[in-house]
Amino acid sequence: MGATRYDLPIDQGADVDFTLQVYVDAAHTVVQDLTSWDAKMQIKDKSGGTTLVTLGVGSGLTINGPAGQVTVHIAGTVTAAFTWVEGKYDLFVYGPALVPTKRPLYGDVTVNARVTV
Repeated sequence: MGATRYDLPIDQGADVDFTLQVYVDAAHTVVQDLTSWDAKMQIKDKSGGTTLVTLGVGSGLTINGPAGQVTVHIAGTVTAAFTWVEGKYDLFVYGPALVPTKRPLYGDVTVNARVTV
């Protein structure tokens, strides 16, 4: 199954919250049970570049195993400190013993600078 591209706009100073449904198949008809799985998401300035943000289970990512969902949360206090405006990200989920591994989501990140402080 190929990754889904989702470009992520972030409003500086606001929370980022979304839930990703992970599927077994490319047709998105069979939910992947993520029980005992792990997840990691990174935002970098460019592919292979400097890491700007790292999220993991317990630090911005939550896994609902039986539902096959990964919830992403970046607090507004974190996004308020962003001094960069563009980047790239992807999210990986890892099965027990790191096998199997899936990259269900990737895309560009754009930070919309806040005006009101």
